[in-house]
Amino acid sequence: MIYYSNYYETLITNSSPYYEYDGKVNLREIKRFIMDYHKRRRAQVCIHELGVGKCRFDFVSLNPYTHHIRILEYKVTKEDFNGDTKHLGYMRYCNTLAFVTPLGLIRADDLKDKNIGLMQIFKWAHRTRKQERWYLGAVWVKRPKGRKLEERIYYKVVDMMLARVVQGRKGDFF
Repeated sequence: MIYYSNYYETLITNSSPYYEYDGKVNLREIKRFIMDYHKRRRAQVCIHELGVGKCRFDFVSLNPYTHHIRILEYKVTKEDFNGDTKHLGYMRYCNTLAFVTPLGLIRADDLKDKNIGLMQIFKWAHRTRKQERWYLGAVWVKRPKGRKLEERIYYKVVDMMLARVVQGRKGDFF
């Protein structure tokens, strides 16, 4: 079950009377959430860990109808986020770029570029039910701002995605 919230403060303070929230998610859970989210959208081509030129993106999705390319970068520690500056070069390869982190790891003010988005993943459970089953959810702390992509760059990324599909690495492409 995918749960989206627009109430960031409620999530951070864990102050809902009906739900309990936890920001302790690992990289595997983040990847699973992103994969499930994009599988539900169906009209997209998605690949984990795609390299174009000297860049390697954690996640790339392509909507073939709108020609929109989205890059997501996963960060699970504050040190990883602070030590990474190569993402500023990723903007030329996509229409939108966003970081995906555990809940509360970084703030929107920490982003170096105003066009970069920030999605945070969290676990949630019903407070009133006896079973303790945790689900994954997401909140857009800051939505990415889209920009026009050069046609030459668009075809370069699409070409790399097609080459990856032909290689057929299992679990890579969905």
